[in-house]
Amino acid sequence: MDLAIGDPVVQVGVVLLTALLVHVVLGRLGLPVLLGLLVAGMLLGPGGVDMVPPYPIVEPLGEIGLLFVMFTAGLEIDLKVVARNRRPTVLFGLLSFACTALPAFGVALLLGFTVPAAVLLGALISSHTLVAYPMLMRLGLQHRLPVMAVVGGTLLTDTLALVLLALVLGPEFAETIPFGWAIPVVLLALLAAAALWGVPRLAAAALGRPTASRAERSLFAMVVLLGLATATEAIGTEGILGAFLAGITLNRALAEREELREHVEFLGRAFFVPFFFFWTGTLLELAVFLEWPGVWSLAALLLALVVVGKGAAGWFAGAVFGYTRRERVLMGALTAPQAAATLAVAITAHDAGLFTDEIVDAVVVVIFLTCLAGPILTQRIGRRLARDGSGGGPPQGRAPGGA
Repeated sequence: MDLAIGDPVVQVGVVLLTALLVHVVLGRLGLPVLLGLLVAGMLLGPGGVDMVPPYPIVEPLGEIGLLFVMFTAGLEIDLKVVARNRRPTVLFGLLSFACTALPAFGVALLLGFTVPAAVLLGALISSHTLVAYPMLMRLGLQHRLPVMAVVGGTLLTDTLALVLLALVLGPEFAETIPFGWAIPVVLLALLAAAALWGVPRLAAAALGRPTASRAERSLFAMVVLLGLATATEAIGTEGILGAFLAGITLNRALAEREELREHVEFLGRAFFVPFFFFWTGTLLELAVFLEWPGVWSLAALLLALVVVGKGAAGWFAGAVFGYTRRERVLMGALTAPQAAATLAVAITAHDAGLFTDEIVDAVVVVIFLTCLAGPILTQRIGRRLARDGSGGGPPQGRAPGGA
């Protein structure tokens, strides 16, 4: 029986209706919505009942949603926190990256991955998404030194992961000339420098005009997002790097205009981002999930790398700066969830032919488990810290550079 929907308008309607139902059901259960959209895409896509095909609607809108995911990741980094806590930020960011990327790279080589695929697996595992951060904000713990170190370290960790992505997926001509591997990184650095200098100034002029309407300001943010994504693709790297850069360059401008920021994020989260997660789900094969040991053994290995790596980074960084044991565990739990950034790297690597369907399926399993366990552990530790009276009081642990 052919269930495929041919009308693009109906396809959009089905995806949006699915997104609404997932939001309502999983929101009440306290589960991450992205997991429901992934499962829905798998069940309704070619790997399931084949009701909603990737083309001509889902994949193009999903690709824009992918850019929005990385754009939002850049927006959510509190640059003031990074500036105030450089030492713990840098140390934790480097440890979080090294303790996960290096072991993942070594394990991937032992499993027979190619060097480029192994590098990208390391980049994928090293990144993380602060899924549980809103819980800590509600508990009044966002100003704790360990939490601020995690927030700042996320910027460094995700940036390093994306630099690896740029190195591996550079332009083809870079392979034919000496030190060609460095060309995309140099070009990306020049583009980043120009964007970090120019975009905030353009934003001040465009967004600061009293006569500018909300639509004009929102369109400006969209133009910056798509413009930098296009620019990074033009220099031979990936659009998600430009999207992340766009979020960083507009970070402070939108932070000063909360209503505009909410408007821009609403557009992405209510429309484009659901298409990204649904589209990713259409790439998954239900039959592959049922294979043993295939996907599940790889997922268990990746999960172990995440838990041990992120936990070690939090423990060692916390020990250096005198954080309590509970605070060190909190740092590991907060950075364990693998979500949007991880999935973005996985899909990009899959599109480049470096990741198989089995690897992507294993990554989705890791995302599912870490997004369930990480927030639960974070909430439990956070409540204990808040109960101890440390949530709204002076931060514990040594201040950066302090005695």
